[in-house]
Amino acid sequence: MDLFDLFPVVPPRLPGERSARTAGEQAAAFIGLGVLPLASGALVLFTGVHNLTEVVLVGLPLLCGVITYVVGRRLDSALGQTILVSFGSAIACFMGNLGALLLAAIGSFYSTF
Repeated sequence: MDLFDLFPVVPPRLPGERSARTAGEQAAAFIGLGVLPLASGALVLFTGVHNLTEVVLVGLPLLCGVITYVVGRRLDSALGQTILVSFGSAIACFMGNLGALLLAAIGSFYSTF
């Protein structure tokens, strides 16, 4: 058993869901769980946004969740799958932003020497 077995990357299947996911659902999951957390973490780490803690920890994850919801609905994804992926995207963006804040704090601490 690995540590990453406790944190699934892909959301679990919903009860009664069909076995195969469509290409739209897979694309929405890739954007919401892959691209947006990396982009928001890079935004926090490499710009001056890390000084605005409330925006980083609340605003950006909510924005990522809303973007994922809109992309999922535009790609004709199932409603339950879209809500689940957008919630996962908000959590992934929150964790990525938290890590980026930590790295920015370490970088600003060592830049004073």
